[in-house]
Formats: sequence, structure tokens, C-alpha cells
Amino acid sequence: MTCDECRDLLQFYVDREAAPPEKAALDAHLSTCSECTRLHRELEKFTTTIITVAKPLKPGGDFNSRVMARFEETKAKIEKEPPKKRTSLGAEKTFPVWPFAAATAALVAIGLIAYFWPVHVETLATLGRGANSARVLTYEGNAWKERAPREAAANGDQVEAVDAPGTVVELVFAGDTSARAYLRAPCKVQLQKPARDIILVPVPGGMGRLHLHTEAGGKGAYRALRVQSPSGKSWVEVLCGENNGVDVEPGQGDELIVSVKTGSARIGNANDEQTVAEGYARLLPGSGKVSEATQVKPGTFDWLEK
Repeated sequence: MTCDECRDLLQFYVDREAAPPEKAALDAHLSTCSECTRLHRELEKFTTTIITVAKPLKPGGDFNSRVMARFEETKAKIEKEPPKKRTSLGAEKTFPVWPFAAATAALVAIGLIAYFWPVHVETLATLGRGANSARVLTYEGNAWKERAPREAAANGDQVEAVDAPGTVVELVFAGDTSARAYLRAPCKVQLQKPARDIILVPVPGGMGRLHLHTEAGGKGAYRALRVQSPSGKSWVEVLCGENNGVDVEPGQGDELIVSVKTGSARIGNANDEQTVAEGYARLLPGSGKVSEATQVKPGTFDWLEK
């Protein structure tokens, strides 16, 4: 794959929509090309920013009356001073008013509809166990604002486990209750949904312990649950519709420590992609070689039962 071909497909790659053969070719190219890898990281950051700040504006209850008021206001102004044209004989010829009024009012109405019409906000998760020990933050008016603790979290929202250290907060993913995540306080993540994946991105400085849980027989709303480091250099993924239980802990920098309770997980970084199976753990750096698999230490998953 050439650099030009890679760049043409990068957005599909970032959105997790590249076909398997294309993804394999992109993975191979990115593992050897530093320039395309840099562009990939910048595109990941840009896409995350767009998801975060592009929040829909909801119409008020007076939407219809505001449109009609603007229509009447525009019509009245045009009727008061209709457009005129001077003929060659010096007489003034008045153009019909209503074509201008109708066209202007239509543009006003279209503009108001485009600005105020509700955009569907997809609920990605609701808070289950430990909801009173968490908060959901949504980006509005150029600032992060807190929602009610039990309110659903949407694409781009942040979920934070804020109670005493060790408190567990459960995220139940909408559309498939067999897919869940658990946050061990202190922990703060942002929810993202490219294509059919759910991604939990730790907020810088807020990376805590996470557990991903999926069960066989789910509704298939999502393909996979994924956790990635804040920079996106390292990632862990479990497939929905299968029995998987995976712990993800922060290491140093972009390191992730992955321990598999049940099933398996896919792990990867800029240089490699591997699998870690039940009963084993691996240290995943942001780049370079992944550690050899070691047996999970006794008591690794005890925090989930607290």
C-alpha cells in the first residue's frame, strides 16, 4: 500500500469502517511509515474533538410561533417599502410584493428549522450499579456541565466514578444489556461510538481501572467494546455476543495492563496486534513489543465483588 492510498482510507480506518483486507493493509503500512502514523494520530484526535463538541441544539416549545412571527415581521417590512423600478419614461413601476415576501420568509423559516430542529441524540449507556457514586458530564455552551447522576450518557459524554476509592460504577450499554463496563473509582472516561463499536477513552489524568463484560446471546447492537489510551496508541477490545471478562489498568504513559478473567481480548498498538486468553495478563506499551503472557495474579478481579 502506498502513502496516497493509505491517506485516502484513513478516515474509514479511524471510524472502524475499513473492510478487513483494507484494515490489514493499513495496519501493515502504519507499522512501517512514521509520516502516515503521525497523520493517523492527528486524525484520531481531530475526530474525537468533533464528536465531543458537536452537540445538537434542541428547539424550545415556542419554535413554531417564532418561525411564524419572523415570517409576519418580514412580510410587513416588505409591504411597507416595496421594491421599485424606474421606467424609461420616468414613471415608477412597483414590483409585486408577495414573491419577495414569500421567498424571504421561506429562507427565514428554513434557517430557523436548520438551527432549531432536534437532532436525534443516541443514548449509549445508562448508569446501573453505583449510579449515586458517579456523574455524567455533557459539553454545552463551551463548557462541561453535569447531568443528573442517573441520566443516560450519549456520544461524547464523560462518565466519572467520583466516590471513595474502590467504589464500582456500572455502565449498561443501550440496545444490548449483555454488554457492560465497570469503572473503579477514581476513574473518568469519555464515550465514543464509531460505527458499531463502543470506545471508552480515559480522560487525561483520569485513567482508572476498568472491566469490560460481554455475554453470548446479546442483541448484537454493537460489534465490540474497546478501551484505548488517551493518545490512542494502545487499545484493548472484546467482542460482543461472546462470553468475555477483561480488566484494563493504566501503566506508565500509554501502557495498559490487560488481565483476562473469561474469554479473550484483542490487544494492539502502533506496532503489533495480538490476543490474550483467559487466565493470562499482558503489559501493552504504546509502541513496541507486547510483553509475554503471564498468569493472572490471585485476587486480580476481587474488586468487582465489592
